[in-house]
Amino acid sequence: MGTLAKMKIKLKESVSGVATEKEVLYNPAKMTYTKTIPWTGKDKENKVLPSIYNTAGRENRELDMELYFDYTMESEKKFIDDFKYFEAITSEHDISGEKRPPKLMILWGENSSDIHFSTCVITSMTWTYELFDKKGNILRATLGMKIQETA
Repeated sequence: MGTLAKMKIKLKESVSGVATEKEVLYNPAKMTYTKTIPWTGKDKENKVLPSIYNTAGRENRELDMELYFDYTMESEKKFIDDFKYFEAITSEHDISGEKRPPKLMILWGENSSDIHFSTCVITSMTWTYELFDKKGNILRATLGMKIQETA
């Protein structure tokens, strides 16, 4: 049995002050993969067709996952560092003259192709804070993310 492969988030576009690659602290316990395929039984003139067919090709795939962050045993790593990273990669930046979040790459698996979204963006992010120290610092949190494939 080999070493545990950690999920990696890679920036496909450089953003000032943001690391180009982030290895997650713990791999997700579960992920939801969604692929929508638009089918119809009518053509553009609303005529019934002899069989159902795909009208628009493949829609972009979506991936929902929850990442777990636990700093109860960490002395150097702090929650705020991970929080700032995810805030940076979901914020607007001036990229090639456009104001938008950077495109990412999600890699997970021994060959980095087992779970692989080669060009995607985070479309939604929800932090849940679960444990605090005596000073109010966050020690444990989960991050729910929705990721969508893009061109």
